[in-house]
Amino acid sequence: MASNKKNAYKDLRSTEKRTVVQVANYFRRKKPNQSIIRSTVEATGVSRRTVFRIRKELRETTKLASHKRPKRGPYKPIDSFDEMVIRNTVHNHRRILPTLNTLLRALREEIKFTKFVLLKK
Repeated sequence: MASNKKNAYKDLRSTEKRTVVQVANYFRRKKPNQSIIRSTVEATGVSRRTVFRIRKELRETTKLASHKRPKRGPYKPIDSFDEMVIRNTVHNHRRILPTLNTLLRALREEIKFTKFVLLKK
């Protein structure tokens, strides 16, 4: 199910986690005298620690969530004029240390800067 990576737990989707829980519940019902964790590890291919984490997550939150990164929103490409304004804004901030926050604030005032992507040349 999951590869043998250090953070394989974070790669599991909620449906895969649900499958691990269902397998553990199956072994709990069918073979109550055997180790549920060991049987679940052998049947699913995830690590012992991952099974413990999934069961703990289900106990604490009562739902299984995927640990995926949120997708980024749409971006507007930067044309040559906007690129020139950005360059001039950076050059105007040479007397002080230009941080990303100060540059972003200045660009939002000048060109209504929101989210842009630099075009590769």
